[in-house]
Amino acid sequence: MYRRILVPVDGSHTSARGLEEAIRLAKDQHARLRLVHVVEEYVVVQSAGLDGTGFYAGDLIDSLRDEGKKIIANATALAGKRGVKADAATFESFSNRSSDYIIREAKKWHADLIVMGTH
Repeated sequence: MYRRILVPVDGSHTSARGLEEAIRLAKDQHARLRLVHVVEEYVVVQSAGLDGTGFYAGDLIDSLRDEGKKIIANATALAGKRGVKADAATFESFSNRSSDYIIREAKKWHADLIVMGTH
């Protein structure tokens, strides 16, 4: 029986499918969800190239942060609308992969299960 289900969300269609399944499982198991979103800043910095081409990575990072807040808010609202309790955590990473944060949060939160979409 699952009591604590961790769900990484990134706003993609695949992520939404994982969230739908997690909500279904949580309802069935009377479980709680922990929604996790990671802003990977190092990808932005690497993509910018830091070569002075006029691209300001700070603007893009701010945009990613704002979008992350919307993704978490929408996921939390959807869970609540379906009668499932959910809380959320957002992380910013300059050097680690999203998977590192997901695994660390699953351990810290004592998740019974991680549900995420895949292709």
